Amino acid sequence: MLNLFKRKKLETRARFESNHWGEAGRPRGATSPRQAEQLSTVSACVSLISSSIASLPAYVYRETEKGKELQSKHPLARLIKCGPNELQTWPGFVESLIASTLLTGNGLAIIERDTAGQVQALRFVPWSFVTVLVLRSGRVAYDVQNEPTGGLIWPCGRYLAGDVLHLRDRSDNGVVGVSRLRRASQVLEMGLTVNDFAQSWFDRGMSPSGILETDLDMSPHQEESLHRSFESSYAGSTRAGRMMLLSGGLKYKSQSTTAEDGELLTSRKFTTEEICRIFGVSPIMVADLSRGTFTNSVEMGRQFVRLCLQSWIEKFRAEVARSVFAGDDCFDHCLDFDLSSFMRADDLARWQSHKLAIDAQILTANEVREIEGYNSLPGV
Repeated sequence: MLNLFKRKKLETRARFESNHWGEAGRPRGATSPRQAEQLSTVSACVSLISSSIASLPAYVYRETEKGKELQSKHPLARLIKCGPNELQTWPGFVESLIASTLLTGNGLAIIERDTAGQVQALRFVPWSFVTVLVLRSGRVAYDVQNEPTGGLIWPCGRYLAGDVLHLRDRSDNGVVGVSRLRRASQVLEMGLTVNDFAQSWFDRGMSPSGILETDLDMSPHQEESLHRSFESSYAGSTRAGRMMLLSGGLKYKSQSTTAEDGELLTSRKFTTEEICRIFGVSPIMVADLSRGTFTNSVEMGRQFVRLCLQSWIEKFRAEVARSVFAGDDCFDHCLDFDLSSFMRADDLARWQSHKLAIDAQILTANEVREIEGYNSLPGV
């Protein structure tokens, strides 16, 4: 059986003196991607965007004079169907690449080709194992290191721009993207600080739960003895609700501070909204329904596709066209995603759009049946 993912020997290239890009594109602030994902809003936004794009059906088309033709036998189409490498499926590969770009500003995949120059495999590489350099010739090079504890997962070495698929977030220099976490590092640091404060609140408590009062003078030894005796009798969940017996003129006064008093809930809510702004996601999409209604929830779902996912899909399509398609394929071949799958959750809107397409003679009834997964009917 032909092994589609057989690794080819990496081409040896001359090593020029270069201007080292160092840690360009990686977060330099106190908040790393791993730390940022401890915030549930960051993790939810990254997962929502990356998994949404990864779930879309992808197809390879060839543009002709008669329109676009589906190319199911194209090498990239085989990778979409069978997996870009022996370790990942196509949705897993796309999700890893998009998530890396959202968290670090850059997503990288090594392109392996056969002797004819056609793509044979795509191997995702975490950005933390990539060093970007600019050679004396002005070309950009990528030095890929090995994962020190997990063994050889991806082929190491130096790759030029044509050897990799490099998806960037907004760049300041045109070479590497800049992480959104780095651009808004203070928002992330504030969120982590609020998280630490909340953890401390529940671990140790911000204030005492009660106060013992007496008009009598007590020595330090008596105060310590009373404190130990009181905690051993009434503290803890197993002793909750016991009747309290006080002697010697002691009075118990309850003392409690709510999360609202410390503005903890307001701070956490504000952090959620700020992080959603960074990623271009509505808070409703990450389960913050404090201002959600049926009407605006539906509209926010539509805006999420138009204002957030569409831009990432176009970036991904453009980068695939630039780097993956070889030779003349880059002029008349394209990767396309089927966004109609987002309408699967709205049966009424989906069938209404099908009816409009049939009435306007854009689609036939059998084409609609094929879209919905039904077999075509003869004579229709």
